[in-house]
Amino acid sequence: MTEGPRCALHFDAPSLATCQRCGRFCCQSCLTEREPPLCSACAPSVTDPYGIHARAFDFVPAFVAAFKLVLAELPNLLALVVLFALPSAALQVALVGTGDDLKTVSTSIRIGTFYEFFVGLIGAQAMLALFIARSQGRTLSLGAALNEGVQNWRRAAGARFRAGLTIFAFALLLVLPAFWKMTMLMFSSIAVLRSHDKDALDASEQLVRGRFGLCFGFALAAIGVCYVPMFVAITLIGVLSEEFALPRFPMEFVTDVVDRFSQDVGMASLLYVAYVMLHRTAGIELAPMRWHRVPPLRSE
Repeated sequence: MTEGPRCALHFDAPSLATCQRCGRFCCQSCLTEREPPLCSACAPSVTDPYGIHARAFDFVPAFVAAFKLVLAELPNLLALVVLFALPSAALQVALVGTGDDLKTVSTSIRIGTFYEFFVGLIGAQAMLALFIARSQGRTLSLGAALNEGVQNWRRAAGARFRAGLTIFAFALLLVLPAFWKMTMLMFSSIAVLRSHDKDALDASEQLVRGRFGLCFGFALAAIGVCYVPMFVAITLIGVLSEEFALPRFPMEFVTDVVDRFSQDVGMASLLYVAYVMLHRTAGIELAPMRWHRVPPLRSE
């Protein structure tokens, strides 16, 4: 009777599968992933293609990895940005009058806040899901990303409301305590989706505690990269709109796209990469991602 193939590393153990990447026979202890089958040597390069899960936090690698994630998911990200910017712009045109008086500005802010809390938050979580899947070597479709956003809306809305209320309470004391609390909670929006085993606010504070200066410096750098160009672009759009009397809806739409791309794409990608790397630095275990529908690993 002919014996079946044996494990390439453990000759006394039968092979359960052949590693899809290197072709090596793998026993149960060597087979890290089963769909597709990957050996323990090849699995990290497939399930952590950007090396952010195995690397301690550092500014430059974090920015580089975030840029690569955005570039890799750019078509899906742009689709989501447009999908959620169109209704936002339409609401502003339909419900907010023209002018820059206090009443008009206040109405615009209230409508924008209402839309972002009940609708835009879904898009923000969907974009984050795309980053998480890509960083884990998984293929997540646009529909699946939106499903993750919908499924996590309640948890995300609760965390955002609690974080805003907490920061406001500290702001009543002094400006510095408010900035301190904002830094402590800077990762709460990431923890909503990435760390289902913990309270989002507690997860953020646990990560920042003892590394406040590092996190504060990274936050300032991220704000400079994401928000300064956004303010410049929005100011330029406003000047062009007044100078050439451009139609309002296209201008509202372009402004919203710039805003959404800066916050939900740029800032979120940087915070996500930092969140993962800081777990390594802090020696805090990062539990596996809890997908509602586990996306498949990439075959390439």
